Amino acid sequence: MGDINTAMTEQYRNDFLKEVEANVEEGQWVKMCMQCGVCSGSCPLGPAWEHPPQEIFMMIRAGRRDEVLKSESMWMCTSCYNCIV
Repeated sequence: MGDINTAMTEQYRNDFLKEVEANVEEGQWVKMCMQCGVCSGSCPLGPAWEHPPQEIFMMIRAGRRDEVLKSESMWMCTSCYNCIV
């Protein structure tokens, strides 16, 4: 039974990452994140975020879809693109 649950969890995680990559502008950056913190440090609203950008990326890769989408942090982005320059 454990193997089935693990396989289902992995599929869910993979689906969420693929969903982000396909539907979010610059979504492919989630896979390339090295957790260096530059995005969080360059974000003008970074200190106000419940989850800074690098943590959001980590949560997406971990398949924590509901937690990411319920977070106010997701909706605070001003699209300034400091995080990817």
